[in-house]
Amino acid sequence: GDPHHYRIELMAKQVRELFGFVPDNLDDYVMASQISQAEAFKFHIEYFRARKWRTTGIIWWNLMDGWPQFSDAVVDYYFDKKLAYHYIKVSQQHVCIIVKEAVDANGVLAGIPGKDGVPLAEAEGSAVKTFNDIIVSNDTREAWQLEYEISEAQSGRIVLKGEGCAAPDCNTCLGRVSLGGGPAGPNFAEPAFYVIKWKAFGKGMAGRSSGDTAVLKSSTGEADSAKAVISTVQDAAVINGINHYITGIPSIIEKSEDELRKVFGQYKAWLTGYMEEVRRILP
Repeated sequence: GDPHHYRIELMAKQVRELFGFVPDNLDDYVMASQISQAEAFKFHIEYFRARKWRTTGIIWWNLMDGWPQFSDAVVDYYFDKKLAYHYIKVSQQHVCIIVKEAVDANGVLAGIPGKDGVPLAEAEGSAVKTFNDIIVSNDTREAWQLEYEISEAQSGRIVLKGEGCAAPDCNTCLGRVSLGGGPAGPNFAEPAFYVIKWKAFGKGMAGRSSGDTAVLKSSTGEADSAKAVISTVQDAAVINGINHYITGIPSIIEKSEDELRKVFGQYKAWLTGYMEEVRRILP
């Protein structure tokens, strides 16, 4: 038999891990498998970037297939790009706003199930609220002034909006928000898809100059050398960026298969609008 047949069951296992069931039609199965791969790549890239200078560098394996097969490549043998290709492109923007995983007040990762699936925080009787740090990871050697907004895709509700500065070649915390609420953490929350958009203003990299003059200030309005704030920049560049963050997927709360299928349908609907924006902002 085919020595690689195990990959089919491995793919089904990964789909089941994320959505709680395996679709029974080919189109949804393909979509679910690509979402599973894309979210996994996104998680690992952003986890590493959020730990910049503690963990740095990722070596990619199997960018493209050399023959038709089930694999973890992000471009198939026929040069078709999988969803993961686009998620990687988003997560590897030079200036990228990232929502870190929810933690409790002590900085402990939230949503870890304890005995009988009860979150550890609840099992210990804790009422500590969880929160997510919002960071900007800047892999360029210049500072960027930022305008950003995080909104919930389903309702359009804005959960965080502000301005900040991305210091050169490091991570900067822009703020803190609770996306999931309570000690249970995001995997116990209702499914939600959050879209992060931003504009970054700076001196600019090659080929990104807007030709405009910009006067930029720090969030405090003061010249802060630690933030390498730019002022009165000729030929200022403007970079538009986009990213996303999900809660409630995978769900640790027990759900019926009909409920799980509904969540998968919601993700597909969110994904359609989101990818239109990704293609517009990151052509």
